[in-house]
This record gives sequence, C-alpha cells and structure tokens, in this order.
Amino acid sequence: MPKKQFRVEEPTISRWLLTITPFAAALFALVFALFLIQTAHKEDQAITSTLEQDLLWQKQALKNRLENLQYQLDGLADVIVTDGLSSAEFSGRYLSILQDSPEVMSLEYIDETNQVRWQHPLNRPDLLPPQNHRNLVAARSVVLVNNAPQFSTVLQGQNQTPLLAFVTPVRLNYHGRHTLVAILNLNTLLQQQVPWWIAQRYQISLTENGATIASKFNRNLDPTGLHQAIDFDLAPNQFQLQATVYQQQRSWQQYLLTLTVIALSILMLASTWALRRHIKERHNIEAQLRQETAMREAMENSLVTGIRAMDKDGHLIYINRAFCEMVGYSAEDLLGQSQTMPYWPPEDLDRCTAVYRAILSGRAEPSGYQMRFMRAPMASALTCACTLPN
Repeated sequence: MPKKQFRVEEPTISRWLLTITPFAAALFALVFALFLIQTAHKEDQAITSTLEQDLLWQKQALKNRLENLQYQLDGLADVIVTDGLSSAEFSGRYLSILQDSPEVMSLEYIDETNQVRWQHPLNRPDLLPPQNHRNLVAARSVVLVNNAPQFSTVLQGQNQTPLLAFVTPVRLNYHGRHTLVAILNLNTLLQQQVPWWIAQRYQISLTENGATIASKFNRNLDPTGLHQAIDFDLAPNQFQLQATVYQQQRSWQQYLLTLTVIALSILMLASTWALRRHIKERHNIEAQLRQETAMREAMENSLVTGIRAMDKDGHLIYINRAFCEMVGYSAEDLLGQSQTMPYWPPEDLDRCTAVYRAILSGRAEPSGYQMRFMRAPMASALTCACTLPN
C-alpha cells in the first residue's frame, strides 16, 4: 500500500497551547486592570467614610465653641446681676471673650427700654445692622418671654456678610428686662474653627434650605461632586453643616498605568481571538485537504492503470496500488528509489536508463516511451509493459 503524503493535522493540545498562552496573559492583564479599578473604588469608599467622621468632628467643634460663648455670656450676666459692672469692666469682659471667640464682632448690654447702656467696641462697626433690625428685635422679644438664651435668624451686614446674634437674658432681682446681645460673624467662626487638616480636604459650608450662608474654602483647590451634610440646628435657624471633598491630586502615572493595562488587555484578547479564528480556519482547510487527499487516493487506487511520480532528481515520490501489483513490489520498497529501479529487466537496463534520463532532462517524446518491466522476485519472463507520457 502507498504511504499517505499529507499528514498536516496538528495535535489538539498543540492547537490549544497556541491560544491558551496569550489568552492567559490577556486575562492576567485584565484582572490586574480590574484590581486597579477596584483599588480606586475602595479609595473613594474610604474617602466617604472619612468624610462622615470628619464632618461629625467639625460639628462637635463648632458646638463646643458656641456653648463656651454661651457659658461666658451667662457668667457675665450673673456678674451684672450680683455685682454690677462699670463701662470699663464691661469692655474688659468683652476683650476676654474676644480673645477666646474672635468671631464676636460686638457685645451690647440693652435695658428694658431698648437703650444700649454699654457696648464694645464703643463705635459700632458700620458692618453691623441697625439695633432696631427686625431680626434683632424679634430675638430679644423671644428671650424676654422665655427667659432663655436665643439665636436670631441670619442678619445680612454690609457686603452681604452673614451675621448671627446670640441674645442672653440678664435676670435682675427686680424683674428687669435687660439682655446681652453678641453679634457673630459666621465666616469668621468657620475660619477660626475649621482646622487646617479639614480645610485641606473639604470645603466647609453652613447652608439653609439649599442656600450657602457661610463657607471656608481653598481657592487653589477644586471641589468635586462628593459632599455630605448633617443638621446643625441653631434655633430658630435650620442650618446644615456641609463638607465637599476637594479633588484629589492623583498621580498621572497611576492613570497611565491603568489605561495601558486596559489597552493591552483589549489588544491581547483581540489578538487571541484572531489567532483562534486563524487556527480554526486552518484546521478546517486541513480537514478539507485530508478529505480531498483520501478521495484522490481512493480514486487512484481503484484504477487498473499503474501510476508513478518522480521529483526533479528522479526519486519516486508516489506510486499507486495498481503499479505495485504490476511489478510485485510494495510502495515502501519503491518510494525514494532512483535509478536503477528494481523492476527494470537486466537485458533492458541501458534502454531504461536512457529513457529515464531523457524524461528528467525534459527531452521526452511527446508520444511517450514504451518500456518493459519485470515482476519481483526477478524473473526471466517479462510480465508487463507501460507507456510513460512526457
């Protein structure tokens, strides 16, 4: 039987190895990119968690400052009731309060006739609203009715400066209706009470009904859309304390690395898909070639005419079954043979050699040559003859 000349089928494992290696590399790159994205997401979650804690800390710091101011004003009111004060002593008390609370712009002692008995500074700043401002009058009225400290609603000073009055009752023995009025600058309150490490991370604002009342911000930093607000009630106001995260200065190398890994992952997956497609197409072509080769061999082996083929050097490269049966040799014995062939009769050896060389040199007759062959084992009688076309 002749040998099969086409053995191009690759092992299945080899074909898979060609795709598994780049696919695994692409998968690793993709997983690494997802890891970087997840790390950035966890950083954002950590920022949100820290924001909540810092905002609660800042709220407590502001509450402590206002409670300390209330304690100082209550102490001043008690001194007025028990010992009385002169104007100079009142000024000294104000300066002591101002040292602890720079946001206090003025302090006034008002009697039951709404007349200012003492005040500091002596010359009322132009920034402050008039003493008969409706918000101040309303706050003093509430304090006198409830006999308890009270904040006013927001006062707008000159240049739209946000102010707030804190009114404390002075409980005289003869039921006098006196009050202490401290005017606070809310911007100064935030400037003094928001520490640097908070100011470097967030823009801190006091808001009411969505409108910003006062804020502390860094002009060199840009706020992001990430913010959080908590209630900061100073009755009758319904303030909210809001913190907006500044844009983090992340390294451009980190962004570049993430984008590069993602791009490489996409390219490697695309190349793996293309390689897999190429291998599949090649496998289909090889399968088709094997089918066509098998069909050709079946057709050639069914012929009764002997067929042989030589390369340019004269070596036999193909022999069909009919030729093997004619000469009595197997394909394994003949393939690769060159002159002299074992089926040439000894008496025709010179003629066979001449014809053989003429065919190799391209000088074969158009009508071909007629030659005699003998069967194996070598016999004296000639058993077959064939014509070799050019």
